[in-house]
Amino acid sequence: PEAYEVYMNAQLVEILEVVEDINRNSYKFHMAVLEVLKPFRSPRELVSLAEEIVELKQEKYDYISEYVDADHNRNIRLSGIMDEKSREWKVIYAPPKK
Repeated sequence: PEAYEVYMNAQLVEILEVVEDINRNSYKFHMAVLEVLKPFRSPRELVSLAEEIVELKQEKYDYISEYVDADHNRNIRLSGIMDEKSREWKVIYAPPKK
């Protein structure tokens, strides 16, 4: 029984060390969150900031999508112009048929 009790006490010590680590990390986490939240006067202000961030991300996505679509359309137009010009150049600069 003595060896078993020593083993169980060792297990208990390991568990307590893990619990202390969790408490230390939890405290550090809460202090870090507190530092971030200090500038805000109320939770509503933080919620409005989060909503504003979501709106800005949506605007950024819309702008990038519009730019990508415009770029794609421009590339299609340019490839059409190049195709048309290459046909004209073939007619002008083609070697004479024998």
